[in-house]
Amino acid sequence: MSIDGSEASSRSLEPEEDARAENERLLEFLYLCPVGLARLGCRGDVEMMNSAGARLLLPVAGTPELSNLFDVLEGHAPELRSLTRVFAGERGTICEGHRIQLTPPRPHAPEWLSITLVKIDESRVMAVVADITGSVEQERLLHADRQRFQAIYEGMRDAMICTLDVEGRVATWNSSGERLLGFSEESVLLRLFATLSEDDDAAARLARQMARSLEAGWSELEGWYARRDGSRLWGEGVLAALRDERGAVTGFSVVLRDMTERKLAAERLQEMASRDALTGMHNRRHFVEHAQRELALWRRHRHPLTVALIDADHFKKVNDTHGHATGDEVLRDLATVVREQLRSTDLSARYGGEEFVLLLPSTDAAGAVVLAERIRSAIAARAVVHETGEVSYTVSIGVAEASDCLGSVEALVHAADQALYRAKAEGRNRVILAPAGLTG
Repeated sequence: MSIDGSEASSRSLEPEEDARAENERLLEFLYLCPVGLARLGCRGDVEMMNSAGARLLLPVAGTPELSNLFDVLEGHAPELRSLTRVFAGERGTICEGHRIQLTPPRPHAPEWLSITLVKIDESRVMAVVADITGSVEQERLLHADRQRFQAIYEGMRDAMICTLDVEGRVATWNSSGERLLGFSEESVLLRLFATLSEDDDAAARLARQMARSLEAGWSELEGWYARRDGSRLWGEGVLAALRDERGAVTGFSVVLRDMTERKLAAERLQEMASRDALTGMHNRRHFVEHAQRELALWRRHRHPLTVALIDADHFKKVNDTHGHATGDEVLRDLATVVREQLRSTDLSARYGGEEFVLLLPSTDAAGAVVLAERIRSAIAARAVVHETGEVSYTVSIGVAEASDCLGSVEALVHAADQALYRAKAEGRNRVILAPAGLTG
């Protein structure tokens, strides 16, 4: 059978075309691969690299060229060059999943890389490079979670453990719960765990914590709990979701530690930090923080809110004539009179020197002036006893009511201070109300 020349030529080209097509498919795979792939010389010279590798390594290199992989990573992983050099095999894995932390980090560059080097033959090495920043961060978070659980577990000398059903009712209760809270198992089984808490929104809060534990595996618990004898316990711990082998939620576990002493100690320190040592009144910082919260409520509800600024008249003369010890007694006496006249919802503070400030929620300007007059007259009618006799003193008071023009702590105090200045200028021992519409 004869074959003409054109037919023979066509058939001879088919293997070449197949090889070219196969090569194109391999190149397409190389450049579309989501991890970095590169062919290197044994000294790290880059002979070929896909686009994913370039995207990962160009920000690390800081230059538009990637001529040598080992040079690019020299400052972060100098061991790559020596690992390749000392590898004795004709072919095989030089390193697998070798982690490299890129420090200091560069803009748009990953923080962690994983690199695998495989020797193909005597002169070529294949490199696989991947960004593992997300995986390392997940491992760090997992390690932190493990440490947190381990710390709680190891410190469970004053702790209780119980389980809840999916509705938040007590399912199991052991002796640790009875020891900490005083309730027997019979008295709490099927009782909503939230009823043991003293928080007003305990049920809603527990629901949020259960939802959070379903998402993250666990959530933190803290708050005041009621003991059977009527005392309180500050508990801190975790609420964790319980699942069966199919992953369905079967309930929750509770680990709660008794941290009452630490909580009370922290509250005592906070209270001491908010008090003036001489008079026992709150200090200026506490007043400002409290006033900001009250003003936020005032903006929403528009209940009356006033501030009164009190200053001891001629206080320098008292110090100069009778001594600073007597001056201190005057300030303590002033603080006592103020406290006697205030409601539990009012706040008094030493604002500085001989100046005191009052925050009066739900009190309008007229009511604040009446209170200020009562304080002024009570002080004018008394005297402070000291070693050489008695010292009488008076106070001047400026009053300002919150308004659209006086809607900040600074503006309100400034308006009261202006009114106080007028009281001083008009002869002292008097109360002056800041005019309505005055701006701070």
